[in-house]
Amino acid sequence: MYTENHNEQVEINVLKKLLRTTNNKRMHIRYQVILLHYRGYTNVHIS
Repeated sequence: MYTENHNEQVEINVLKKLLRTTNNKRMHIRYQVILLHYRGYTNVHIS
């Protein structure tokens, strides 16, 4: 259980870093969608 939570946190941190460093608007939006999904938002709320 700890490793799943830890791995998820690592992935979230990677996504946050990618959001800050990308210059591509399309990829920025995709990273945001994935991050919102990890935070528990539904597809309806994200769209």
